[in-house]
Amino acid sequence: MWMATNLPTVIVTSNQWTMAAANGLTASSTHSFQLDYTTTDGRRSPMSAPASGTTWLGYYWGTPPYAIPVEWMTMYFGPNQNVMAFADRRQRR
Repeated sequence: MWMATNLPTVIVTSNQWTMAAANGLTASSTHSFQLDYTTTDGRRSPMSAPASGTTWLGYYWGTPPYAIPVEWMTMYFGPNQNVMAFADRRQRR
């Protein structure tokens, strides 16, 4: 896996990796990635297209593990967080 530095920052021997706080994952942080792989016989894949994502701020509505990030609520229901609790009932009327 390659991050914005253009240097390999993660080398794994399986087909999965999870980014965590130890790798720089923090609230409201943006990360870009590109992937390539090498097969056991030495063939190397082309580099993937770049992708990026931003973590949520850390504020949420609800109780974990069913918490909903405030950014998601604001995007779909506006800045009034109290609307979220009644959104499902309001849509059925």
